[in-house]
Amino acid sequence: MKTFTALTVMLATASALAVSAPAAMAQTVTERADTGGLADIVVTARKQEENLQDVPIAISAFTGDSLAASRVSGVQDLNVTIPGLHIPSAGVGQTPFLRGVGSSDTAPGQESAVAIYVDGVYQPMPWSNMIPFNNIERVEVLKGPQGTLFGRNATGGLIHVVTRDPSGDLQGNASVAYERFDRIIGKGYIGGDIAEGIAADFAAYYSNQRDGWGKNLITGNDVFKGRSYALRSKWVFQPSDRAKITVIGDYRKERSSNNYTFRVVPGTISIGGDLPTENFYNIRADMDPLHRGRVWSASGKVEYDFDAFTLTSLSAYQDNKFKVEWDNDGSVGETLVHVSVDKAITRMFTQELQLASNSNGPFRWIAGLYYMNMVGGWDGPKGIQLYGEHVVPSGGAPFLGVDIISKVKTKSYAVFAEVTYDVTPSTHLTVGGRFTRDERRLYGEQFLEGGAPGLAPIMSLGAFDLDTSFEEPTYRAMLSQDVADGVMLYASYSRGFKSGNFNTTNPANPPFQPEKLDAYEVGFKSRLIGNALQLNAAAFYYDYANMQLFEARGPTTNVVNAASSKIKGFEIDATARPTDRLSARMGFTYLDSEYTDFENAACFFSNPAGGNTAMPCDVSGNPLVRSPKFTVNLGADYTLPTSVGDFTLTTSYYFNSGFNFSPEGKLHQADYNLLNAQLRWTSLSERYNVTLYASNITKQKYTAFQVAQGEGDVQVAGAPRVFGVEFGVRF
Repeated sequence: MKTFTALTVMLATASALAVSAPAAMAQTVTERADTGGLADIVVTARKQEENLQDVPIAISAFTGDSLAASRVSGVQDLNVTIPGLHIPSAGVGQTPFLRGVGSSDTAPGQESAVAIYVDGVYQPMPWSNMIPFNNIERVEVLKGPQGTLFGRNATGGLIHVVTRDPSGDLQGNASVAYERFDRIIGKGYIGGDIAEGIAADFAAYYSNQRDGWGKNLITGNDVFKGRSYALRSKWVFQPSDRAKITVIGDYRKERSSNNYTFRVVPGTISIGGDLPTENFYNIRADMDPLHRGRVWSASGKVEYDFDAFTLTSLSAYQDNKFKVEWDNDGSVGETLVHVSVDKAITRMFTQELQLASNSNGPFRWIAGLYYMNMVGGWDGPKGIQLYGEHVVPSGGAPFLGVDIISKVKTKSYAVFAEVTYDVTPSTHLTVGGRFTRDERRLYGEQFLEGGAPGLAPIMSLGAFDLDTSFEEPTYRAMLSQDVADGVMLYASYSRGFKSGNFNTTNPANPPFQPEKLDAYEVGFKSRLIGNALQLNAAAFYYDYANMQLFEARGPTTNVVNAASSKIKGFEIDATARPTDRLSARMGFTYLDSEYTDFENAACFFSNPAGGNTAMPCDVSGNPLVRSPKFTVNLGADYTLPTSVGDFTLTTSYYFNSGFNFSPEGKLHQADYNLLNAQLRWTSLSERYNVTLYASNITKQKYTAFQVAQGEGDVQVAGAPRVFGVEFGVRF
C-alpha cells in the first residue's frame, strides 16, 4: 500500500511539473495532421496497430522524418530523443539501458535486457543493433518489462524499429553529406509498386570516415575512424485481399577502430606504469584496435485474414560474424595484455505464429507460439586469444596465453496470450501471460599458447560440454480509464524475466541464473488545448531480483548475479505544436535506484605502482550502474516559408546528471550536456534540400564506456563536436 501511495504522489508531482513546463522547452519535429495540431502515431506495442495514446503503457515513438530532423542516424543516437534511455557503447556494440535496467556484456551468445527488434524480428547480438536509420517508418520504445507478447529477455523494455512498406507510385530519395574528420555519408532509397499486387524497395547506406578523432601515440595511426555500408530490400506481395506476404533481406559490413579504443582513466595508473594521455581522444597502446564485422539476415512474414481472426507467421534467420583485436590495458608497459578474436559468431533462426482477433467489440485477444534456435560464441580455429608479452633483458619476447573456443547453443520455446476486455465503454482491462523454456548448452575447449602469437597451441587445458535449462512464467495486467475526451489514466503490473546463461569468455565458471523484475506503474496520457499539446506522464517502481551484472575479469568478462535492487522514478513526455510553424518536445526522467543487498561485489582498488587489486566489498545502498538521477530531453523546430523555399531550424538538447560505471562508484561519469542543431532549406517543389548541421556543439568531453580491471582503469571517449553539410533530393 505504501508503494502504491508513493507512486501516486510521484505521478501527481510529475503532472504538476509537466503542466508548468514552458512549451518551448522541447525536442524533435512532431508529425503534423492535415487538419492541424498533432498527428496520431500508430504503434504495434501489442502486436496490433493502435494509436500511441490508446496503449496503457509508457511508450515513446518517433517517425523516420522526425528522427532525421534531429540527426538521429542509428540506435546509438536515440538517447538524445527518448526520456529515460541511455545507450553507451561497450565493446563491439550498443548496450541500451532503460530506466536503469540493461546489460553491458557484448560477448556473442549473450543477450540484452533491453530487447531490440526490427520489423518484429529479434536482434540477438549487440553489434547487429547498430542499425543505420535510412528507410524507417517509425521507432517505438516500450518501457518496462515486455514479458508477454515480445518476451525475449525484455526485462527493461524494448526498442522496435519499423521500416516503411513500399507502395504506390515509384518514389525515392538520395543524399550525400560531408562532415568533419573527412567523413562522407551516402544514403539512398527507392520503392513502389512494380506489378499488380507486388511492391518492392531498396535502401542503401555508406559511411567512410578517413580521419580519426584521435591518434595512437605509439603507432602514430589515427583511431576512432572507420567505414561501413548497409543494404536492405523489402518485397510485399498481396495475392488477394486476404493475404499479404512480406520478404526482407539485409546485409551490413563495418571496419573501424571505434571500439576498445582504451585510454587510461585520469587519476589512475596502468599496470605498466602509464598515465593518461593529455589529449582526451588520444590513446597509448601497443596495437591499434580493430573491429571487422558483418551481418546478414532474411525474414518472411505471411498474414492471412480469416474474418474472425488473422493468422501471422514470421520466420527469420540472422548470421553475425566479427573479428576484433585490442590492447586491453590501453598502455605500454612491462606487462601487456592483448586480446585477439579470430572469429566471433552469432547465428539465429526464429519462428513465431500468431492468432489475433479482428473484433472491434468489447473482447479482443492475441495468442501465439515462439521458437528460437541460436548459437553464439568464439569459433575456431583460434576463438578468442588472450596473451601477455613479458620482455626479458636478453631482448627475447616469449608469449604465453590462452585460446578459448566456446559456444553457447540455445533452444527457446514459448507460448503466450493476451486478452483485452472493455468492462465499460470507458474502462479497459488487459491481462496477458507467457511461458518460456530455454535450453542452453556450452561446448568447446581451452588451449595454452606459447612461443609467439599465431603458432599452434602447445597444450589443451581441457574440453567442456555442459548443459542447463531455465523456465519461467511472465505476465502482466493493465487497467485503463478514459476520464475525458483525449485523457486516459492507467495502472499496470508486469513481471519480466531474463534467462540465465553461460559465460563464454569464462567457460569454466558456473552458469549465472535468471533475473526477474516486478514492475508497478501508474500514468496518464492526454491530448489537450485543441490537439495542440500531448502530455504523458508515468511513475514506476521496480523490484529487481537476482539481477545479472557485468564484471571485468582481466581481459575477459563475466556476468554474475547481484542480490537485489530497487528502482523508482517518474518521467514526463510532452509534445506541443503551438503554431503551424513551431513544434516542440520535452522529456524528463527522474531515477532513484539502489542495490538493496549486494554484499559480495567485485570492487577494484588502485595500486600505487599501477593497476588494480580486486577485493569483495559491500555496495548495498549504492546506485545502480548507468542510472543517472536526472535526464532531460529538449528540442524544437521552426519553419520559415520564403519565396525561395522553406527554412527549418531544428535544435535538440540532452542533459545527463551523471552515473557510476562500476558498482562501488570508483568509475564515474560526471554530468554532461549534448547540444545538436541543423538548418535545412527545402525547395518550393520539395524536391531538393540542403542541410547544415552540427552535433555536440559545446564540445562536451564525456565517456561512452569505462571499466575497472586488474590491468587498470580504462575508458572510451564519446564523440567530439561534428559539423557537416548534406545535399538531398526526392523523386
